[in-house]
Amino acid sequence: IVFGLLALFLNGARTEFAVYFISIAVFYFFYSAASLRLAISSFTFMLVIGFVARVLLDILPKSRMFELADISNSSSYKARGEFLRFGVKQVSENLFFGNYGAYTEIGGIGSYPHNLLSAWLNLGLAGFSLFVILFATLWFEAMKGFHKHRSNPSFKVFFIFLIFTTVAVTAAKTYNYQLIGLTIGFYVAYNKTCRNSSSWGKWLT
Repeated sequence: IVFGLLALFLNGARTEFAVYFISIAVFYFFYSAASLRLAISSFTFMLVIGFVARVLLDILPKSRMFELADISNSSSYKARGEFLRFGVKQVSENLFFGNYGAYTEIGGIGSYPHNLLSAWLNLGLAGFSLFVILFATLWFEAMKGFHKHRSNPSFKVFFIFLIFTTVAVTAAKTYNYQLIGLTIGFYVAYNKTCRNSSSWGKWLT
């Protein structure tokens, strides 16, 4: 975890750094519910990470990564807010079929809404609904499997990637984010390992 955060920080991957940190926190929150010792150790670990991050902010040279400390004033945050407002407007005007590629009007091919709303804008209501069903199904399978297989390594990999992709497409990434497909692959691997497929799970597999 520490080396992962450090690598993302030094690489300048702001979105992945923030989403990874949040995902680890959520992951350990779920597992802490089953173990008081893990809850205490997880809380202590997060405090240490927070302290180290604070020290790094003070001693390292300034870079775009430090905009995370004041995200509301970053240029990227403001631009994404504009893209989102434009996307909402387009969706409201083209509720059922969306308006594929309309975001190119305001700033080029990178001006799409940086969240799952991009599916509605490009693929219409049907496409957006399928993505919502996909994530709902994966979360249903994760919650069902958590009680039975939370110690299984295959489940842990699937679960952390599910958290990561859910946070990513909610706040920063589009519907065609590559890790969505990878998450489904990890679900299939976990499902075959544990042999606990429901009817929805069989459909996904």
